[in-house]
Amino acid sequence: MKIDVVLTPHDVKLPKPSATCVVVDVLRASSSIITALQNGCAAIYPITEPPEAFPLADGTDILACGERGGVKIPGYHLGNSPAEFSREAVSGKRLVMCTTNGTRAIRAGAAHGRAFIGCFLNATAVASRLMQVGQDITIICAGRKKSFSIEDTLCAGMIVSELDGEMTDAAVASATIFEAYHDRIGEILQESEHGRFLQRIGFADDIGYCSRVAIFDIVPEVFPSDEPAPHDVVIRSAFDRESFHGGSND
Repeated sequence: MKIDVVLTPHDVKLPKPSATCVVVDVLRASSSIITALQNGCAAIYPITEPPEAFPLADGTDILACGERGGVKIPGYHLGNSPAEFSREAVSGKRLVMCTTNGTRAIRAGAAHGRAFIGCFLNATAVASRLMQVGQDITIICAGRKKSFSIEDTLCAGMIVSELDGEMTDAAVASATIFEAYHDRIGEILQESEHGRFLQRIGFADDIGYCSRVAIFDIVPEVFPSDEPAPHDVVIRSAFDRESFHGGSND
């Protein structure tokens, strides 16, 4: 098993249909997705442009959620703070999600054979699932503004450190970063460029939440959807892939 880490989605040269990927956007798309699904959300459609949400999101059974510049997109029902994805808000509902970095990375990862969603909240469960699958692995860091982000690379390093396989230099570097800072995750997230930005715009509490380690066993996966593009991929949890045939099971 070969293990690679890609530091931004723009560094994904060619999709690998025979490989499994994990998309990591710690601050905050991955953390929000995992929280929403943990709280009973039925499905999440990742999109890349804000207007794409409106044909599907009706405000009742299907909600538009996401951010631009860290804050809720005008006309959307929810933003991108994990605190907004409570059981009361999302249980039984589908979400159409648009974020600056995370949903773009998810759509890039969807071209791989299998694509999972990871962050610190479920990092141990992700590593366990990857070992069960047993394919070559690419961890795609969402990054920030098309550049390296310390929080995503740190999380990728945590996942890599729990795997056995032949590592690329990028995977080794990520694991080395995690080894150096594993006992300072919350501090590193606060001091990161994106962490400082979130504090400036009033989301300091999100940083503490997103730095919690291995509190959930849920491992969301990206599947094909019966909805037309741009809602042609969907993130779900608790499905057996071999019995899944796409579409909405709400």
